[in-house]
Amino acid sequence: MEEKLNENDDYTIVQASQFLSVSTKTIHNYIKKGILKANKWNGMWFVENRSIIEMNSKINRTKLEFKNTQKDPKAPHETSFWVDKEHYEELLRQAGQIRAAENLLIEYKSQNQGLLDRIKELEKALDRLSSEGKTRGFWKRLRRDTKTAGQGGPPKPT
Repeated sequence: MEEKLNENDDYTIVQASQFLSVSTKTIHNYIKKGILKANKWNGMWFVENRSIIEMNSKINRTKLEFKNTQKDPKAPHETSFWVDKEHYEELLRQAGQIRAAENLLIEYKSQNQGLLDRIKELEKALDRLSSEGKTRGFWKRLRRDTKTAGQGGPPKPT
């Protein structure tokens, strides 16, 4: 069946089912429930064009609902909107990528905090050593070790 429907035409059950990609039984159920508007003429059902177009837009869209997780009182508490199914898959993929990036960010923040804590510990230890006067030999050893490391051999013990 063609993708475009004629504005003034009504369509048989079979044509409507082909256009909506559902079974004829589903079309009959939609008519019984009043979801699709149809007229019976000479013993055959004809589904109204507008009804098919409305149903097609409903079938090919997905309602997305979001709840406000932010503490911002100005933000709406819930937001919902309709998205075409073809775009819905792309949005799901992008949402997965965002979640993965958020998880990495949380992991990196915790690693960063651990490193900052370690730096503070080392600075305290260095302050303690310098206040005791024991850092003189440390700096000499450090300079010597960095010079000998570039020469290919292991640093010599002091």
